[in-house]
Amino acid sequence: MRRFVSLGGNDRLLSPAKQYEQLLGETPVYLAKSIAAALLYDYAQDPEAVEVQGEIEHRGIESALKKFTQLDESDSLFAEVMKQYESMREKGI
Repeated sequence: MRRFVSLGGNDRLLSPAKQYEQLLGETPVYLAKSIAAALLYDYAQDPEAVEVQGEIEHRGIESALKKFTQLDESDSLFAEVMKQYESMREKGI
């Protein structure tokens, strides 16, 4: 499995989000929105985007979020990303 750039546990979005939680004891809403937006990115010419969308289509968003971010379902960031993802989907983003 190739790692989705920006969504791995120590990459551009997850690492700052985890650090924010540790330092401030709060869930980073805007970083969660960015992670959700990355999960919604759907561009057929981008192999990583195709892989993420395939995982979402075949196994669901929860599975994709766990697979590509290594977040646990009990993590508050996991819940916030899911909330933001669903909100964006409802808005047609």
